[in-house]
Amino acid sequence: MSVPPLIDARKAACELAELRVLAAHLKRKLFDQCCQLQRDPESVDLEFLASLSGRVRAAEQRKQFLERVLESTLAAVAGQNQQRDRVIG
Repeated sequence: MSVPPLIDARKAACELAELRVLAAHLKRKLFDQCCQLQRDPESVDLEFLASLSGRVRAAEQRKQFLERVLESTLAAVAGQNQQRDRVIG
């Protein structure tokens, strides 16, 4: 008997795709702010920079978590398929 997955892999994959776009956007903003900080330190809001840095970190952590979950889910499904094929074949 197979155990149903605890997560919806399609939803997780969609969230992962969105997170990849968001993380890239946030990293670009962070890079731009750091460049601005080097050019003109007085023009950068350090609270915004710290907040942006935290958002990048959170997006990256969630992205890595989803990648690991999806990887293990796909591996489990592949294992179940192989086991089913052995039983059937």
